[in-house]
Amino acid sequence: MKNIHLIERSAKYNRVSDTNDQWTTGTWVMSGDTAESLKGGNVYLHTKQNSPSYLGGEILDCFKDGEGRYTIKFRFNPDAVNVTTEYCKNRWSVEMLLEPTE
Repeated sequence: MKNIHLIERSAKYNRVSDTNDQWTTGTWVMSGDTAESLKGGNVYLHTKQNSPSYLGGEILDCFKDGEGRYTIKFRFNPDAVNVTTEYCKNRWSVEMLLEPTE
C-alpha cells in the first residue's frame, strides 16, 4: 500500500454522485501494479509541489480510464487536508509523488 500526492491544478476532481464523502481524481498515467498498490492508502491533492494538500482521503479504488491512465476514487478525510511531509520535499516527479507506508 502506498500514498500518492498529485498536483491537481485544473480541478478535474469530482464528488461521486449520491455520496457526501466520495470523490474521484482526474486521470493519471501509471502502471496497473502502481494503481493496485494504492488501494487502502491515501491520496493528497496539491496545487504545487511545495504547497500543502487541499483535498484527499483514503483510496477506495483505482480504475482504468484509457490506455495507461487511471482515476482514483477516494473517501474524503479532513486529516488529509494541509498535509506535507519530509518525503515530499525532494522526491516528486513532475506532478506525482509515491510515498510508501509502513
